[in-house]
Amino acid sequence: MDESYIVDVTKKECSCSLWQPNGYGCVHSVATLAYLNKTPDGPYVDPLYLGAFFHNAYKQSINGMNGMNMWPSTNFIPPLPPLKRRMSGMPTMKRIRDASERSRKHTVSKAWKKVSCGICKQKGNNKTTCTQVPRPPKTNVTKK
Repeated sequence: MDESYIVDVTKKECSCSLWQPNGYGCVHSVATLAYLNKTPDGPYVDPLYLGAFFHNAYKQSINGMNGMNMWPSTNFIPPLPPLKRRMSGMPTMKRIRDASERSRKHTVSKAWKKVSCGICKQKGNNKTTCTQVPRPPKTNVTKK
């Protein structure tokens, strides 16, 4: 609200100097035309931007090319596609998870589960602490 611009609708000029080089109105000119209950098209737009110039530019037809079966044959070897390379590192996931999905893995806690031995099949011990396996007696050996 600190700045003000002078818009001359009859000369198609604005003090911001954007209307003159562009050929169409700047925001200040559009606001002025809206205040005057006029539409910003027609006499306020450069004729270059109107539909008649567009139609004249593209009135000539562009012919398409013939298909591959009508191309002349050559003795050159056809180009091969590039070799596929396996990128280093872990391959990406096929599906990208949404932010609402749980990102951490689901693990089962073994806090209250009793361990069973693989040798005697009793619960509460394992192979290293099994009482049925004969073990040599421990001796106190000092290192020198």
